[in-house]
Amino acid sequence: MPSAWTDKTPQQGSSSQVRKALSRFRLSQPSPSEMARLTPRHCLYKTELIKPQRPWKALSDVELSTAEYVDWYNHRRLHGEIGHVPPAEYETAHYQNTQKQQVTATI
Repeated sequence: MPSAWTDKTPQQGSSSQVRKALSRFRLSQPSPSEMARLTPRHCLYKTELIKPQRPWKALSDVELSTAEYVDWYNHRRLHGEIGHVPPAEYETAHYQNTQKQQVTATI
């Protein structure tokens, strides 16, 4: 089974794993600051989804579970750093507040 599904590499290599995954899908290489944001999420994804369910039977199983995980992560998971609300709810509130502040009257 490919290592992308089982992840037998040490935790310290997670940054290089993210870079390899991005290049595999022909995505641009992230900047160091982007890597600082990507690596913890990648580790969380592996810890919460990939490792508990391995070994995976097929790539399609990983893809479907990943889509479900991303939906849950963005729409139902409560995040303490943003007031114990899901990211999608927080983002909606942020843009509603931003748009209200930008409304100006024209004479």
